[in-house]
Amino acid sequence: EQIRFLPVFLTLNFLGCLLMISLVSISLFSSRIHHHAVLLNFYVVWIPYTFCYTLLFISGHVTGPEPSELFCTVQAGLVYGAPAMASTATLALIYLVSVRVTYSFKADSKALPRWTSCNAPVLLVVPYVAFTIFFLTAVVAGFKRPDLVGRNRYLYYCTVDISIGQISTAYIGLQCFIGLALQGWAAIPVWKHRKALWAMRNRDSTERDGICVRLLVRLVIFSAYLVFEIVLCLCLFTTKDPSKTFGLLNISLATLPVAVAVVLGSKDFFEVLGCHRHRHRHRTEQSDENVLTTVMITRPEQESVRTSSNIATVHSSA
Repeated sequence: EQIRFLPVFLTLNFLGCLLMISLVSISLFSSRIHHHAVLLNFYVVWIPYTFCYTLLFISGHVTGPEPSELFCTVQAGLVYGAPAMASTATLALIYLVSVRVTYSFKADSKALPRWTSCNAPVLLVVPYVAFTIFFLTAVVAGFKRPDLVGRNRYLYYCTVDISIGQISTAYIGLQCFIGLALQGWAAIPVWKHRKALWAMRNRDSTERDGICVRLLVRLVIFSAYLVFEIVLCLCLFTTKDPSKTFGLLNISLATLPVAVAVVLGSKDFFEVLGCHRHRHRHRTEQSDENVLTTVMITRPEQESVRTSSNIATVHSSA
């Protein structure tokens, strides 16, 4: 019964992989688009994510006899490690943007705190640490209990019939909660200065500020979609016969890379296609780590308030 969902599942995964490869290529080779390493890494992790779920199809083992025990165990480990890696990379990006947006509005702050300077390398490594932990846990469990490894439960890929699936879901849910809390923290100053930001939306001198805030807005939208996905998965698992809903569950997982490309990467595609207004004509290129701006916030009923902020923003990333 689940085989009828297979074409949709594969199409979404291959489309997501193609879009992610395109975004990474644009980031690396475009002369107009420059991304922070954490955002670029966020795009990169979705490529192996799609590969892990389609490996069974690529190897020709979706139907017919089950693959070998070794192959199935390794593929199951990849399936459990990929979501943990992607969710951790998402949280790393949310953390980076939330911290920088929040400190950009602090009038008494001329620079980001020193403890943020060592964050980037850590944020780049943590997703792969999470992947390794879940991958090794599943592989070790599969080798110890080969009778629990098989393709039959989900058809599209191999799994290990242990509690690691529930642990992975709980881990992703916890990260979504932390990510929403961070975005709520960053949204407070954005909401406070919303009128000034809106008034300055078309000014060249404020584009760097707007980019950072716009990226935060896009992350909020993507996080809301993640929450919807988690709720949907829980609802599908709690049905009277979960085996009948596995096809829909797999399709929901396959939509995530496409959602990333649409919500976060659409501006890059528009920029390359020439559909986005070019507002950087009179600027010299500056690195992501050394952007110092002074924003003038003017209110009709008050005098001008000068807010000095060091916004190490994700350049042209929203």
